Amino acid sequence: FELIGAPENVDALRQQVREKLREMWGPLPTDESPLNPQILGTLERDGLTVEKILFESRPGFLVPANLYRPSQSSERLPAVIVACGHDPLGKASELTQRFCALLARHGMIGLAYDPVGCGERPQFASGSAAERQRALAIHCTSVGLNLMNYRAWDCRRAVDYLEQRPDVD
Repeated sequence: FELIGAPENVDALRQQVREKLREMWGPLPTDESPLNPQILGTLERDGLTVEKILFESRPGFLVPANLYRPSQSSERLPAVIVACGHDPLGKASELTQRFCALLARHGMIGLAYDPVGCGERPQFASGSAAERQRALAIHCTSVGLNLMNYRAWDCRRAVDYLEQRPDVD
C-alpha cells in the first residue's frame, strides 16, 4: 500500500503495470482467428464428466485441454481456467486433476490446458519442464518474440473457448 499511496492511485499503477507487461511480452495478436475446437473424447468419472479438448490459440497452434463439469447438470455454470505451472505433466498432473474435479463436484466447470513446453506440448523431447520452457524462451527471444506472449494469449483464447460453450455462464 505504501507504493500506491492512496486508493485513487490504483488506476494509474494498473496502467503502468499493463504498459510494462506489453513492453516485456510484446504485442498480443490483434486478430482472433477461429478456435476450431474439437472434443476428442469424454470420460465419465464419479459424478463428473471430463472432455478432452483441442483448440487453436493461433492458426495451427494447438492447445490440448481438459474440461471438467458435473455430469448431471443441464444449467449454465460458472467456469474457472486452471493455468498449469511448470509441472511436466501439465493438465494431467495430480494436483490439477484434483482441483478441476473439486470444481466440478461443487457445481462449476474447470478448464485446464497444457502450457507450451508441458504435458502434450513438450516442444522438446528431453529435459525438465523448466529446462524446456527456458529453451523455448531463448528460441522466442532469438526471433523477437516472448514465451509469456504465447502463454497469455493461450489463456485469453481459453476464455474465448469457454464463452462459446452453451453450458458456461
